[in-house]
Amino acid sequence: MKSLNFDKKKLKVVIFDFDDTIYHISSWKNWGTYVKGMLKTILGGEKQAQEFVLRHGISFGASGQQVAIALINEFGSAEKMCDYLKEYKFDIWKDTVISHLSNEDFKPLIGKYKLYILSNGHREYVLHHLDKMGIDARIFKGVYNNAFKPENPTKQVMYGQILKQEKIKPEEAVMVGDSYANDIVPAVTMGMQGVWITGPNDVRAFISELN
Repeated sequence: MKSLNFDKKKLKVVIFDFDDTIYHISSWKNWGTYVKGMLKTILGGEKQAQEFVLRHGISFGASGQQVAIALINEFGSAEKMCDYLKEYKFDIWKDTVISHLSNEDFKPLIGKYKLYILSNGHREYVLHHLDKMGIDARIFKGVYNNAFKPENPTKQVMYGQILKQEKIKPEEAVMVGDSYANDIVPAVTMGMQGVWITGPNDVRAFISELN
C-alpha cells in the first residue's frame, strides 16, 4: 500500500476506483496486440499508431493508464479508448490471471458506509466485469463513469456530483484508487480523503483498517 492516510471517524462515503483497484490483471499474454489494435482503431491506422507510441515514449505494451495519459496529452481526451474497451470488453478474460475482490471483502462495509464505484470506463463495462467476478453490483449505491472527457480529464467533477447528491462534507468521503494523479490528487484538492493503493490486497487492508 502506497498511502493509508484517513480519519475513519469522519467517513460516511467510500468511493472505489475500478480498474487495478477492485481487480488487477497480473498476466495478459495478448495485451500488446490488444493495445496496438485499439490505437490503430482510434488513430486511423497502423502507421499512425506507430508514430503515436514513438511520439509519447511508450510502447504497445504500455499500461492502460499510460495509453490514456498519452491520448489526453495529444487530444485532451481518452474517451475513444473507453468506447473501445466497452465494445471489446470480453477480451479482458482471454489469457489472463486476474485477482479481484469479492462480496465477502465488501461485507464489513455494507450498512456502515455508502459505497460507490467511479471508473473511467463506461458503466456497462464496469457492470459486465463485476458480474464476471461474481460481485453483486447492488452493494454499491452508484456506479459512475468519467470516460476521460476533455471537460473532465480527472474525476473531480464526478466527486462533486456524489458529494452534492449525498449532502455530505468533502472530508466525510474517501477515494480509494491506484492512480495518484487521476484518483487521489483531485480528491484531496477538493478536501476529500484519499487512499493510494496498488491492487485488491491493499483494498482489503484498507477495509480491515476501517473495521
